[in-house]
Amino acid sequence: TGSLTTLLTDFKSVTGMDLSSDMLAVASQKSDSVRWIEGDMTDFELGQNFDVITILCDSLNYITDQHDVIETFKHVYRHLNTDGTFIFDVHSKFKMNTLFANQTYIDETEHIFLAWEAIQGDLPDSVWHYMT
Repeated sequence: TGSLTTLLTDFKSVTGMDLSSDMLAVASQKSDSVRWIEGDMTDFELGQNFDVITILCDSLNYITDQHDVIETFKHVYRHLNTDGTFIFDVHSKFKMNTLFANQTYIDETEHIFLAWEAIQGDLPDSVWHYMT
């Protein structure tokens, strides 16, 4: 959390936003040169514009309502400078239906064990994730 945002600190001004105050607490430990804000990407007003806005790590995939996706894009557009750039990533249909379809991933190190199970969802191009 916040790791990619801190890589942008070569820019004059960097703002990071997250819905979770707990995640912001983690992120704020990584850089004090970033302005951290608690906010919802579907409805925000920051009072300034940016050259670059990023929504990374598949964060857009957590928005399940088409109206909220459109609202997110509208808010991003309103906050971009003229000729600004919006960078985002999402899972492709191929990834949802092939790589995530009924797969289990295991990651084990000396102090951490992660089991991640991806189950095909009931809706087209959807998946449920279970992690322990």
